[in-house]
Amino acid sequence: MKKQTKITFILLGLTVLSTILHNVFYAIFEVEEPVFFILTLLFALGFVVSVFWSLILMLRKKKPKD
Repeated sequence: MKKQTKITFILLGLTVLSTILHNVFYAIFEVEEPVFFILTLLFALGFVVSVFWSLILMLRKKKPKD
């Protein structure tokens, strides 16, 4: 598996994990907790950027050379 693909999957996993942790902390303490929410947003943004970057790299490789 390529490095960029691993990074994409890691960011996806971290997004899901921080979302779950945010919801668990809210369920236990009943106080809106901003740290895991902000981490979720950052990881999700990183995931989206990583997906687009992988797509750009893939399209550059498949570009026919004249």
